[in-house]
Amino acid sequence: MDITIRGLDELTRAIDAMPGQVQAAVRRGLTTAAKIIKDEAVGNAPRSPTQSQITQNLKCSKPTRKKGPNGEEMLLCVHPKTGKPFYRKRGRKANATSRAAPGGLERSITYRVWDNYEASVFVASNSEAGKYAGFIHDGTYNLGIGSVAKKSRGKNVGNTFIERAGQANEGLAFQKVEEELRKVLK
Repeated sequence: MDITIRGLDELTRAIDAMPGQVQAAVRRGLTTAAKIIKDEAVGNAPRSPTQSQITQNLKCSKPTRKKGPNGEEMLLCVHPKTGKPFYRKRGRKANATSRAAPGGLERSITYRVWDNYEASVFVASNSEAGKYAGFIHDGTYNLGIGSVAKKSRGKNVGNTFIERAGQANEGLAFQKVEEELRKVLK
C-alpha cells in the first residue's frame, strides 16, 4: 500500500525549469515530509510479540506425559482469551531456527522521493514483511500481545497504518517544500 504525494503537472514543469538549488530544495522538502509520515506509520504499525510476552501470557502446567510427534515433552496450557486447554511443545529443539524478531513490519516501512517530485511511503514486496504487509495494512484482525503492548504506550496501532499516517500529516509536503524554498529564495 502506498500513499503518494503528487504535485500538479504545471508545478513539476515549472520546477524543472528552475535552477538546481530550487529543485534540490523541493526534493529536501518532500524527503522531510515522507520521513515524518514514515515515522508515524512505523508507530501505527502492529507489532509481533516478543518470546517473553508469549511465555508470560500463556498459563501452562508442568510437563505432561503426553509426547509430541517427535517425542518431545508437551505442556498443557490454557488459551488466555478463550480459556480452552491446548498442548504446546516445551522449549525448542536444539536444531530449531529462531522465529522472526518482532518489528519486521516496522523495519520494512520505507519511503522514496522520485525524480518527478513525488514521495511515497510503502512496504516493498521484497522486504522482511513484504509477503504479509498488504493483509496487515488492509485486513481485519484482532491485535496481538505485541500490538496491545505498543498501544498501551500511546501509539495508534492497527490496520491502515500508512494511510492514517498520511491523513494525519495532510498538507505536510507542501509545508516542508515551502520551508525549503524560503531558505533558498531569501
